[in-house]
Amino acid sequence: MRHAMTGVARWQFRLSRVTNALLHSLVLSFPFIAFQRMLRSMPPRTNRWRPRDAQPPQPEAGQQKDAELGAGSAPTRAAATSSTRAQMSRVPERRNYDPANYPASTPTTQEFVFGTSKWQSPSVPIGFTISDDLKLDAYITDGTFGRCFHVSTLPASGKWPKAKEGLVAKIMRPIAKHNQYIGDATIEACYLTQLMSHESCPSSIVKFYGSVIFPDPQNADKRFHALIFEACAASLHAFWQDYARRQSWHNDDIRSIAFQLLQCCAFLHGLGFVHTDIKHKNIMLKTAALRSDSRRPLDASVRVIDFGNMTHTEDYHTQPIGTRQFRAPEIQLGLEWDDKCDLWGCGCVLHWMHESRTVFEPYSEADQLQLMEELVGRSLPQKLIARSKRQHLFEGGELKQRHGKTCSSKGVGKKGKKGGGKGSVSVVPISEGVKDPGLQGLLLDLLELDPLDRLPAGTLLTKYDSYFREGVLS
Repeated sequence: MRHAMTGVARWQFRLSRVTNALLHSLVLSFPFIAFQRMLRSMPPRTNRWRPRDAQPPQPEAGQQKDAELGAGSAPTRAAATSSTRAQMSRVPERRNYDPANYPASTPTTQEFVFGTSKWQSPSVPIGFTISDDLKLDAYITDGTFGRCFHVSTLPASGKWPKAKEGLVAKIMRPIAKHNQYIGDATIEACYLTQLMSHESCPSSIVKFYGSVIFPDPQNADKRFHALIFEACAASLHAFWQDYARRQSWHNDDIRSIAFQLLQCCAFLHGLGFVHTDIKHKNIMLKTAALRSDSRRPLDASVRVIDFGNMTHTEDYHTQPIGTRQFRAPEIQLGLEWDDKCDLWGCGCVLHWMHESRTVFEPYSEADQLQLMEELVGRSLPQKLIARSKRQHLFEGGELKQRHGKTCSSKGVGKKGKKGGGKGSVSVVPISEGVKDPGLQGLLLDLLELDPLDRLPAGTLLTKYDSYFREGVLS
């Protein structure tokens, strides 16, 4: 009997523990349930990025404010809420050309060009015109600040040139902080107009024909700013990846493109402009046709594009600028920069063409500076280090030794992805890896670590005149 009573007491003790645990969890979850109910009863948030001078949206007639809905009994609030939902359901839905491409969950802050977000391909309606004599033909690609479309002129058009390859419209995003992208497009159009007005403007700069401002077909309050350019075939990166199948570029093509890039830089810098974003994706081949006997381009004529970040010497210079893999050492060190950063970008592009990969894929600024030293075969000059605002990267006048995720000229670690990607890569100095003496000297001059010692584009054209003429004669 004593043992039986002990078993019953034991089960009663366990049951009491379970009951206490359930009550404890219920008490702890009650504030969370109340908080959820409070969130569900709150009105939806409005766009907090509206301009300061803009008035907050006012409720339509017949709709009560949330404060008024809060008063009264629960049935009254429920009736008011159902009435408001009924009114909202009667609002006509946004017009969509292709519902499959425009889901209702698309965030409004990312919508541009027919209501699609940046990562969705838009469906262009047949015959849609952006002006009286221009119509959209096909979507090309997305950029950081806009989208590119093939456009064509209507038969009666007399304003736009009848280009054989067609035209391209770079349509800027309309939604940003206080119409930031619209303002940037206006500045870009102004700068490009200045470039096109000079007879000496080289053919290596993409031709700009003008701009068009047109309303959003789904929202008349929005305006799109479209910049009209000549059509090109593919960027150097796209041609190398899709047409050349990641094969190394021929030395003659590298020489030809180097000459065109230096011509472009000499012209821009002579007018006081800095492109600030020279890279392989911003250099377009005019044609992507291949030679019959190889995967070389049939014509190596290029066009430099994307002048949205171009600045003038009199403009305010921001930090940092450009794409990380193509940034000059002075930008990495937080120093003042000028047109010499474009020459460093040209050197990175030419070295990428020779190696078929981007070498500067670091984990930090110190790693990238170390890669720069290994590539040119010299340490950062002391006068450059003395001017740097980032002295924490140095110790005893030299870069601090990085442990762990580092890159070494001896090939220590896993080789990085060909053409890009993070990871330790084997860096071969230019003096050892580039056998062509003309290209080797040009790369060493373009990739001079100290911008004060980096020769201007015009001087480099004169210095390597025989190297460029060798390509013309061949």
